Amino acid sequence: MQYLEVNFPSSADNLYTADVLNQILQYTIQRCSLVRNGFLLVASGNSYEELAVKAMEYGSFNDIMEGGSNQDATWSIRLRRYGPEDESANPDGKKRVTKQARYGKNVRSPLTDERNAIFAMKDMVELFHGRVNLSKPDCKIYLFDGLKSAMVDDSTKCLARAIGKGPKVSIYAPKTRICVTTTPLCPIAAFTLCNVAQLRPHFTVLDPFAGSCASLLAAAHIATNSARPTKSQGGTVSIEVAHAGLVNRDDIVRDFETRSLDPPLDIIHGDCMLYETRERARQ
Repeated sequence: MQYLEVNFPSSADNLYTADVLNQILQYTIQRCSLVRNGFLLVASGNSYEELAVKAMEYGSFNDIMEGGSNQDATWSIRLRRYGPEDESANPDGKKRVTKQARYGKNVRSPLTDERNAIFAMKDMVELFHGRVNLSKPDCKIYLFDGLKSAMVDDSTKCLARAIGKGPKVSIYAPKTRICVTTTPLCPIAAFTLCNVAQLRPHFTVLDPFAGSCASLLAAAHIATNSARPTKSQGGTVSIEVAHAGLVNRDDIVRDFETRSLDPPLDIIHGDCMLYETRERARQ
C-alpha cells in the first residue's frame, strides 16, 4: 500500500476556508479510482500519549466531544502498523530489527496493540461523547505506526481522520456485469478517462465506441455520487456499431439499473465515423 501526501498551495488559503478545501479534496477522492482512502493528518509524534495531547491542543476532535457539532456521532479508532516493531542493539553494537508483517489486504494489526494504543490515549478518548461503532462509524480515526514520509517528519506515529473513500471500482469489473463484450474496458481506465475529461455532473457524455458502456458506467457513478450536486443534471449517450445480437442493449440498461445508476439516454446503433450518426447522438 502506498501513501501520497497532498498539500494545497498557500495561495488557496486566501480563496477558500479550510472546510471548503477539505470538501474539494473529499470530492476528488470520491471520483478517483486510483485512491482507496483519504485521510486528514491531525497529529504526529513518537508516542500515542503525545498524539492525544497534540490532538486535544489543536482541537482536532472537538466536534465529536460533548457540546460539539457532531457530539452524538459514533466513532472508532483502528491501528495500522507498517514498519518494524522494534529496534535494539546487539552486543556487537549492530542494530537488530524485530520484523513484523506489514498491514495489508490479508494482514491486520494485532488487536492487543490496538487496545493498548487506545488506552494510552484515554485522556482524549474519554472526552468523546458518542458511542463506539466498529462496523460503520460516523467518524473513523486511524493510528498509523511506522510510516516513513516527509509528512510525519521524524515521527514514528501519526493520528488521522478518514475524510473520503475512493470509488469501489470492483463493482464495475467485467466479471460482475450482465453485458460483457470480448474486449471490455478496465473500470480503472474508465474512471481515468472521465477524470481526464474533467467530467462534471451536468455534462452530457457521448461514448462513440460504447461496447458494454464501461466508460458511461463510470460517468454515471461520478454524476450520481457527486459531492457537488447541480440543479441541471446531464446524461450519457452511446454509439455502438455492433447489432443487438452481439451487444445486447437491454443487458447494458440492466447493468446501470442494478447499480442504481441512470441508464444512457439512448444507445444508438450505427457507425460513429458517419456524420449522420454523430448528429443523431447530439440531438
